[in-house]
Formats: sequence, C-alpha cells, structure tokens
Amino acid sequence: MKKCILLLSFLMLISIVTILTKKRPEADVLPTHIKAQAMLLVDFETGEVLYEKNSKQPLPIAGLTQMMTQYIVLNRIDGFKLDWDHTYIPSPSILSQSKKTSTTNLKMKSGEIYTVEELFKAMSIASANDAAVALAEMVARKENDFVKLMNDQAAMLGLKETEYFNASGFEGNDDPSEQVNLSSARDVALLARKLLLEHPAMLHYANMRAFQLESGDVWLNTNLMLKGMPYEKRGMDGLKTGYTVEAGPCFVGTGTFNGRRIVSVVLGVEVVDSDRENPRFELTEALIDRFTF
Repeated sequence: MKKCILLLSFLMLISIVTILTKKRPEADVLPTHIKAQAMLLVDFETGEVLYEKNSKQPLPIAGLTQMMTQYIVLNRIDGFKLDWDHTYIPSPSILSQSKKTSTTNLKMKSGEIYTVEELFKAMSIASANDAAVALAEMVARKENDFVKLMNDQAAMLGLKETEYFNASGFEGNDDPSEQVNLSSARDVALLARKLLLEHPAMLHYANMRAFQLESGDVWLNTNLMLKGMPYEKRGMDGLKTGYTVEAGPCFVGTGTFNGRRIVSVVLGVEVVDSDRENPRFELTEALIDRFTF
C-alpha cells in the first residue's frame, strides 16, 4: 500500500513538473529569412494575445486604413443613412486621383455611375484607393471631413496609437511633407475585432475571390490566402492587405483554426528578393501554425 502511495505521488510530481515547464513555441521557430516591424496574433472571441512583437508601436499601415472606412460606411448603412444602392458620380478630386498609376485605382471616368456596393467591394476586395475616397465623399462630402470622423471613431474605440490623414492609406509620394496614416498592430487587431463583431457580414465581402463591375472589369482579391488562391490557408476567410513603399507589405488575416477564430497582424514585412506578396502570407501562416493550438 505504501509503495502504491509513493508511486502515485511520484507520478503526480512528474505531471506537475511537465505542466509547469511546458511552454508555447518561441519566436525563433518563425521563418528567420522574413522580418516584420510588428506582429500580433489574438483570439477573436477573448482578445487573448497568443503572440506579439512590437505591437504597440505606431507604424504606417497603408491600405489597412480602409478597415476604418469600412467600419464607418457599415455603421451608416446600419443606421439607414446610406444604402447599398445609392449611386456616386466621380468628383474632380477622384478623377484626378484615378489617373495616378502608382496606386490601385478603379480609374473612374467622368460621368460614370457607381453604387455604394460596387465601391465597397472595390475597396474591400481589390484595395482600390479611389473607391475608399469616393465612399468618404458619400458619407461626409469631403475627404478631410471624413478623416475627422475616422479619428473621432478611433478615439471612441480606444485606438491609442492611431492617427489618420486620409481615407485610403495611399501615400502620394509627390509631396514629401505629406503625412501618412499610423497605427499599431494592437490597434489594428482591436479594430478588426470590432469590425467583425459589429458587422459579421463583412466576411462576405472579404472572402470573395473576385468581383465584376457593371463595366465588365474583373478585380481579384489581394488576400492570396483565401480558398482557391495561390497561398491558400485552410480556414482563412479575411481580411485586409496593404502596401506602400513607406509601410511595406502589411496584412490582417482572420479565420477559424483548431476550432477558434484568430486575428493576425503583420506590419512592415520585409520584401524578400523583390517579392512583396509571399513573405507576409508565409509569416502569417507560420504565426497561425506555431501559436494556435
């Protein structure tokens, strides 16, 4: 009997030591050839941080800016102040922006008519900067006035390391004094969670592999981790990409992995051998595989 008690005590001690010494995978298991200025992985439901690196530093966010534009537009639609069928005719400022070849644009033309839903798809799926600004004009008439709404909303949501200067995230590069939109990985993740919690239908648009305008033009999703895309990751169904020279490749991903929804953020991913697409997706996959269990 005494031997049995000693054996059970020994086994319990081994179990406790095993539990206490068990650790999550360390950062050095991530790809060593890919660097990012900031990374964050969180549980969507609880907000639990599964991994983070430099997640509180404000950094340029390029097209991730458009998540706030999405949030405000969806709030307006839910509040019956805007409708999916409302139409927009390009303003002179949009026509000017649409001519720029250094950014993703629908290249709108004078007299063309676009619906809110078309513009929303173009922004959400193809990261079209002129579509984001057009939606800003529909909400607030002028982009500058819309930017004020963006910053007011950021303050209300508690985004402490975020400041917006435009509705799209585009950096003109022709004005060296131009200020760029900044946010931290933590704030970006918080906004992503808020966007999906209040507007779960957002995933309907984020998960579309392509869309077609009335003109017949087809635009592909810039999130190449979706089902059927080149870097497909099973379970991935959103959310937003971004890229400018100053911000570098950025990506906010979301999907259900091992039974729970995850939000991932990578900012300022280093371009590898002129490849600005694969590194951000490879790094995101590594984060999910290593720290989601």
